Amino acid sequence: DIAAGLGLGVEYPASRPGEGERGRGLFAHGTRPDEPLVRTPIGVTLCVPEAVGPGAPAECADRVRAMYAGWLDSLGAAPPAPVVDFIVAGEMPKDLRIAVALMWATRHIPAWAQYGADVMPRAYDSLYLATELELEALQDEGVKRMATGSRMNYAAGWTALKAAHPEVVAALDANGGGAAGYPATQEEFDWARATAHTRAMGAQVAGAPCAFIVPGVDLANHCF
Repeated sequence: DIAAGLGLGVEYPASRPGEGERGRGLFAHGTRPDEPLVRTPIGVTLCVPEAVGPGAPAECADRVRAMYAGWLDSLGAAPPAPVVDFIVAGEMPKDLRIAVALMWATRHIPAWAQYGADVMPRAYDSLYLATELELEALQDEGVKRMATGSRMNYAAGWTALKAAHPEVVAALDANGGGAAGYPATQEEFDWARATAHTRAMGAQVAGAPCAFIVPGVDLANHCF
């Protein structure tokens, strides 16, 4: 078994996190249909509104901001204003914004740093992150073009973030980079974005769609 998310208040009433023949995941052991597999406090999750810009639902944005402000009490520190502003209202794709939320949390919140180290994969077998040699080995030209475009999109996302939001990158690097101990990198951003693509899920806040990374629940099968 793995102690997945105990520092974040995650409970497993009818399951246990562990390793099986298909890798890491949740293993159900409950017999009551009304008993949840996982119980995670909403106040420790990562959340970004899907809609940003003019016309974005204000009540949703306000509630997400309040959620991060509550981290001061629940987790001992809250993201600084530049990070929250970007997460909630930055006019960039949701996967990029939640990747920044994950990077900040795993650098500056000890419980999230522990969860990232203990539970989340450190590397992904993904065409998004294929190397030049791996791309050259692809025999299907259509798949190769898709993978090449995805790889370029990842690189462009980090470049755009640094150019348009240097205050966000500075917040990631604050206090010596936090638990990471070094400035944020393209590789770390790629990891965080791949984590969003494989572990994020959708739900609503104040009736508006949002993307979440929910510790404990992210071990279960779901879709983004």
